[in-house]
Amino acid sequence: MKQVMLSAAVISFTFASALATPTKSNDNNSNELSKFSSVMTLIPAGIQVDKYKFIDMTDAVDNPDSYDVLLSGKNFKGDVLYDEDGKVISYKEELKDTRLPDNVVNAIETKYPDSRITKDLEIISDDQIVTDEYKVNFVNGTKHGYALVDADGKIIRSRK
Repeated sequence: MKQVMLSAAVISFTFASALATPTKSNDNNSNELSKFSSVMTLIPAGIQVDKYKFIDMTDAVDNPDSYDVLLSGKNFKGDVLYDEDGKVISYKEELKDTRLPDNVVNAIETKYPDSRITKDLEIISDDQIVTDEYKVNFVNGTKHGYALVDADGKIIRSRK
């Protein structure tokens, strides 16, 4: 009976492993990340990366077709997608509590006078075109709201 159960477990594990496509690694293996060293040039100066996760996306014949490197640290989260040759396809980074540009602060103050900014998130992404946007949470009296503002100070959407 034990042999039948063990055989069934091995077959199930083998079958599940064959169908799983992403390979994830949470260890901070610097050799693995060194293949994609350009990821570090995308991180703003002064940001310390505490950990990363390397995901190898494989196709039906187990050839890697892209690699996703997820980075995180204090007030920072990043995601860089590479093709099989190690070339950057796209990236996105989020920075909490950054220094807001004057254009962004002025846009909030103009639309919501007497409001107080409570927290913010800078979102920089490149998926064909580089975008730099700020999600700003604020309090105006007793009402809480947020606004998504581009780097030029144009409010993309908001709610109060």
